[in-house]
Amino acid sequence: MIHLINSGKSLNEISKMTGLSKTTIYYHYRKRYGKIIKQPNISRHDFECLGEFLGVVAGDGYANIEKGYHYKLRIFLNINEEGYAEKLIKMLKEFLDKSPHKYVHLKGNCIHLSIISKPVFNLVKEYLFWESKGHRSKSRSVRLRKIEDTDKFKIGFLRGCIDTDGYIGRNKISFDTASRGLHRNINAFLKSLDIKFSTRVYRDKRPNRSTMYNISIRKESREKFMTLISPKNIKCAGWGSNPRQQLSTG
Repeated sequence: MIHLINSGKSLNEISKMTGLSKTTIYYHYRKRYGKIIKQPNISRHDFECLGEFLGVVAGDGYANIEKGYHYKLRIFLNINEEGYAEKLIKMLKEFLDKSPHKYVHLKGNCIHLSIISKPVFNLVKEYLFWESKGHRSKSRSVRLRKIEDTDKFKIGFLRGCIDTDGYIGRNKISFDTASRGLHRNINAFLKSLDIKFSTRVYRDKRPNRSTMYNISIRKESREKFMTLISPKNIKCAGWGSNPRQQLSTG
């Protein structure tokens, strides 16, 4: 086995040739050469990217520990959000120093972005809280447990939220969430940035439906919101390349 390691054979090749588990082979590899996996150099002090990353995970992400102690983060996008997926991949690569794996699930009409990384998982859990009983429970309970008190963090977080769980139309900009805690986070950040908004709560009478919290940006603050927050998911707006110029103020 040592001879095969020194000759440059991969873990899979050595496992097939010797019948030994990859865990055993990797143990001996690490004793000689150190870790194979490069730990990401997360730009934790880039507060705008940190906020945006957390907003995206709060809206369309999920992190859990899978069998084999794989610390996995997934982000789920609509299959029509290909352009946004590419922008998000670029941002994640720069911020996390790690490229997500992209998988287009045609049958499910969605795009999966996934990252296996304990430091990334720990970053999510440091800042976000949700009840760990599945995706439905997460959407109802997710909220920030830790906040960086800078405008850049708030701007980034609002961008991540509007890009994933928001709506941008010619005469309306709004957030919808089933989480009361996330609703409060968004309200607090909009107030801090002096963006005018209104809120309402609506309940679906059908069984097993969540109470929904809606936040709508007021007409007088829409242009400011678009300029300051600068959403990336333009497709959700149904606009062209420059939504700020096309926002109706009438």
